[in-house]
Amino acid sequence: MLKHGYWKKLESERGLPEGSIKKTLLSPEFAALSYKLFTGLSSAEELEEVDFVKLFNKQHKTDTAPLPVIRNWFGEGTSFVEMDENIIDAIDALREAGIKVVLLTNNYFLDRLRIKRRLPSDCSRFDVVVESCVEGTMKPDIKLYQIALDRLGLRGNECVFLDSHKSHIDTAESLGMRTIMAKTWEREYAICDLEDILNEDALSDESYDSDGTENSA
Repeated sequence: MLKHGYWKKLESERGLPEGSIKKTLLSPEFAALSYKLFTGLSSAEELEEVDFVKLFNKQHKTDTAPLPVIRNWFGEGTSFVEMDENIIDAIDALREAGIKVVLLTNNYFLDRLRIKRRLPSDCSRFDVVVESCVEGTMKPDIKLYQIALDRLGLRGNECVFLDSHKSHIDTAESLGMRTIMAKTWEREYAICDLEDILNEDALSDESYDSDGTENSA
C-alpha cells in the first residue's frame, strides 16, 4: 500500500480529519523534530509516542493515540527501500567499471532498540554505506560527507555526488565534488549526466601519455 493510502486508511479508522497526517508530516514544526530522528537521538517509535502525537493533536485539535506513521512512512509494513531498476543497473555498471559507489543517507532508526533501519533491500551493491542516525549528524553537515570520503579513501575532487536537495549539493561542492541534482522524477536524466561526466574523465585520461604529456590530434 502506498504511503498516502496507508495514511488515509489510518485517518478513517481513527476518525481523523482527511489529509491531517500528511499536513503534520510536511509541516515546519515536524521538520524541526526530524533533526532528533535523523541524528539518532530519537527512534521513529519514540518520536511517534511522544513528540509527533503531541504535535498532531495540537495542530488538529484532536486527542488521538500515537500514530505509527514514521515507521511506516512508505506504507504499512515497509522496512526496505526498493530501488529503481535504472538505478540498480547504473550502480552495477559503475562497480563493474571499478568505480566505488557510496550510499550517503539521512536515515533513522525504526525501533526504540535502534536495531531496525530503512535501507535498500540489497546494500551489498554499495562499497560504503554512511547513515546519519548511526554517525550522529546529518546532511548537509560537512562532517557526514567527510566520513564517507575517509571510508572511500578519496578526495572530494575525485567524486561525483548525486542528491535531490540543493543544500546537500552545496556542501558537496564546497568539498570539491562535482554534483548532479537528481530529482526523483528526473532519475534517467541524472544517470545521463553521470555518464557524460564519466565519459569526459575517460577522454581526459586518454589524452595523456604515460609520462604525463598531452597527446595532440
